[in-house]
Amino acid sequence: MQKPKLIIQDSRRVKAARCLCCGSPNDAATGIATHHGDRDTPKPGDVMMCFYCGHLMEWAKDGGYTELSDAAAHAVAGDPVILALQKARAMAWKKRGS
Repeated sequence: MQKPKLIIQDSRRVKAARCLCCGSPNDAATGIATHHGDRDTPKPGDVMMCFYCGHLMEWAKDGGYTELSDAAAHAVAGDPVILALQKARAMAWKKRGS
C-alpha cells in the first residue's frame, strides 16, 4: 500500500471540548490534507483524533464531538491518512517521553 503524501497545515485554536474517551480537553486543531488548497477549518462531520488518547470522533455542530457512526467508523478503518496520523501521534508521544 502506498503511503499518502500529507500536507500538515498550521494549528489553530478551536472551542475547547473534552474527548469522549479520556476526557482530556482538546483546544486546537491541525489540518491534515492530501491536496494543497484544502480547507483547514474543521466542520461538522470531519474526523477528529484526540491528541492524548488517539480516540476517533466527529466534529459536532456545537463545536464538541460525537462518536463515529458505524458507517463513518467503517469508512475510516484502514484509511491510510488515519493510519499515518495515528503513527505520527504515537511518535510524538514517544518523543515526549510519555
